[in-house]
Amino acid sequence: MALDVAEYVGNLRQLLRLDYRRWRLVVDRQVLSQVLPKLKGTRAVLELHLWGLLVLCLNGHQADVPDLADEEWAKAVQAVNNGKSIDGDRSAEFLRAATGVLRVMATLRETGIYPAPLPNGEATGP
Repeated sequence: MALDVAEYVGNLRQLLRLDYRRWRLVVDRQVLSQVLPKLKGTRAVLELHLWGLLVLCLNGHQADVPDLADEEWAKAVQAVNNGKSIDGDRSAEFLRAATGVLRVMATLRETGIYPAPLPNGEATGP
């Protein structure tokens, strides 16, 4: 699953470089309905790939992905809450998708796996 996320991010960056106006219309929908609902795995496997997707959703397809440290995570949480890019100088590129990715990452950081297990042992979804 992590490789699928990495492949999606790479392909999305290329498509947005080629024709941003056309492909930007599908990002929120794809991430929320196709990428996130299929995710399963551990924090160790998924987190860095999701971080790349979150940065793309907040800062755009040309942004560099900073190392994921607690300070950067806090900036990203604040950015989503404010509807801004991570540096706060402009609006988030794909805020709906960023919100969904942030929720998944928060679950991974809290429980270590996604979807999080329910008390009865069943898994939760997005």
